[in-house]
Amino acid sequence: MLGVGRTLGTASSWLTTLILARLLVPEDFGLVAMATVVMGFWAAFSDLGLTAALIQRKDLDDAHRDAAFWSSLAMGGVLFVVSVALSPVLAILYREPRVTLVVILSAVSLLLGPFAATHTSLLKRELKFGPVARIEAFRSISNGVSAIIAASFGLGYWSIVVGTLVGNAVVIPAYYIANPSWRPRLRGTREHARQLFSFSLYVASSNTINYLSANLDYVIVGRVLGPFALGVYMLAYQVVTFPLTRISSLFNQVLFPALSSIQDDLEEVRRAYLGTTRSLAMITFPLLGWGAVVAPEFVGIVYGDKWLPAVPILQWLAVAGALKSIGTLVGSVFKSRGRPQVELYWNIVWTIAVGGGVLVGVQWGVVGVAAAISILSVPGVLYTKWLACRYIEMPFTRLLRAVWLPTVAAFAATGAGLSARIPFEQVMSGGAGSEVLVLLSLTLTTFGSYMLVLRVLNPNIWHEMREFFAHFRKAR
Repeated sequence: MLGVGRTLGTASSWLTTLILARLLVPEDFGLVAMATVVMGFWAAFSDLGLTAALIQRKDLDDAHRDAAFWSSLAMGGVLFVVSVALSPVLAILYREPRVTLVVILSAVSLLLGPFAATHTSLLKRELKFGPVARIEAFRSISNGVSAIIAASFGLGYWSIVVGTLVGNAVVIPAYYIANPSWRPRLRGTREHARQLFSFSLYVASSNTINYLSANLDYVIVGRVLGPFALGVYMLAYQVVTFPLTRISSLFNQVLFPALSSIQDDLEEVRRAYLGTTRSLAMITFPLLGWGAVVAPEFVGIVYGDKWLPAVPILQWLAVAGALKSIGTLVGSVFKSRGRPQVELYWNIVWTIAVGGGVLVGVQWGVVGVAAAISILSVPGVLYTKWLACRYIEMPFTRLLRAVWLPTVAAFAATGAGLSARIPFEQVMSGGAGSEVLVLLSLTLTTFGSYMLVLRVLNPNIWHEMREFFAHFRKAR
């Protein structure tokens, strides 16, 4: 059910972006992104990591739930006031006066988020992913419909902001209905809050630093190259990472509660982590290889010629997307083992590295930024995966053996697709719908090659995958 809901939400969000890309211009996306980076930074810290603390804690009562709710609500109010006060400063930083009002209206989400956050975490703690999936799909659909309607009436960049606010507002009553057994009261004490914060503050700090490292490129591109370049870069980044981060998020939503529930059985933890990593790589690696192969046709056909500058950015970011798709799983390992500070320390180091790399890469424009991030992702992800293996007492080579098959198959499929591009273009050029024919031919070549390589290297791969998911459901 979670997969169905996540798929519906992803499809809705992708369709919304596609339609808005037709109705708006790159500068509109770039302008909103300038404010979104700041709002996302605050949102990453606003719940103080209490969502993860409620899931991970073994003994939980209503007083802990109340303490989490009121603490996150208070923080949301504080951050709203700070955002409003800093909005003129951000406009000066970006050299874009329109950012001020965009930040102020976007900051309303900081007041809305806490009303649903605690209910969401309690449902996940109880592994009730069905209601969460339905509500999040409802959020995506509400966001998309309202944004498209606003854009159709000529609201421009404001339509993106309106869509986000509507999506955040409509899920609040939905989560209260889905979890009727608890309502916030005043039962929490300072001691209950302290017990949660001893774990959650590391998570909150790690989330905040992680968000900064993931969006530092937006800040630098917007400041140095302006809203048009940022809009093009943002679209390329979303095309590469949006579906994959949704897929990775789906796995993570299940993995963290599952690992927390079996945290005393280390071999079960290892098996769940290895199986999840391999399964995720089997899905995301070929998707990203395909994206790099068909980027020129895909962007031109789906988003329009005005977005073609995003093609080389998309191709470079495919490397980072593949690595990050499996790299995100390490957070579930650290938190489930009660060591969120490890993720925090690494994210600080990673943010410094990304900042330096982007500052160098931006000298060659947005393509240089994409190249810098992809190059840095190789050692960065490998190190964090090695570190996660240490905390579950597993040899790193065991992890490498788990992902070698999808890695080799994806490389072979991408190479086959790129090699077939010139012959297909020569045969199909000039005719009506030639771009569509090239896109379809390259798609069949890439995924056909991937399936063939998998079959040759490991004929039993699909049986092994089915066994893992059956075992993982039992472990949960």
